[in-house]
Amino acid sequence: RLPVHERIADALSLRPDIVVDCTTPNARLAITREALLSGAHVLCEKPLAADEETTAQLIGASARSAGYLAVS
Repeated sequence: RLPVHERIADALSLRPDIVVDCTTPNARLAITREALLSGAHVLCEKPLAADEETTAQLIGASARSAGYLAVS
């Protein structure tokens, strides 16, 4: 079985327009950040992250990307 980061890279190599990240807030950073930086729009469930530092990292990744970050 591939490590998580390799599976994320494989999925993002398909160039999705949008990614829905339904993982737990503790696991969300890697998937959401990589998806945003690949140019995809990302929809996450509430809460966005488990702590303020991770939230800031995700917002920063969103600011550097062509994709939008949304929370529902």
